[in-house]
Amino acid sequence: HVPYYSLQGGALEQVARALMREARRRDVIVSLDPSSVTFVDRQPGFAELLREVRPDVVLCNEDEAAALGIGAQGLPHTRITVVKQGPDPVLLLGEVVATVPAIALAGPLDTTGAGDAFAGGFLFALVTGADPVAAARAGHAAAAHVVQGPGADAW
Repeated sequence: HVPYYSLQGGALEQVARALMREARRRDVIVSLDPSSVTFVDRQPGFAELLREVRPDVVLCNEDEAAALGIGAQGLPHTRITVVKQGPDPVLLLGEVVATVPAIALAGPLDTTGAGDAFAGGFLFALVTGADPVAAARAGHAAAAHVVQGPGADAW
């Protein structure tokens, strides 16, 4: 999983790109996160990165999805585009098209880290054999757990 923060130049970007190429060579699932709508707006290189890497998964929020111009087919060169919408259902686009409802909560205590928790739960479930809809449910469960306490601490 590579956040776009890691692709802003220098040695970190070189290492991240090398690791993604090696992961593709070994048929390891590769996922990307645009990281910030400001990166998407400023960096036309995200589309080029998709062509180069051909990620299995791109996880983004609503604002990033809008900036990327994601349509009903998801992102080109990507198996699954996941659009996180906070407490609203997540959208799965591309190879799988589905809307997966979030877990209803009485009220979150702190949403810090919810998106990252979703990504972790989703990716863990996916790499351990879950289909994308079940992976989205696992992501929602991880996010629901995190928002019930202060900060991004899941435990």
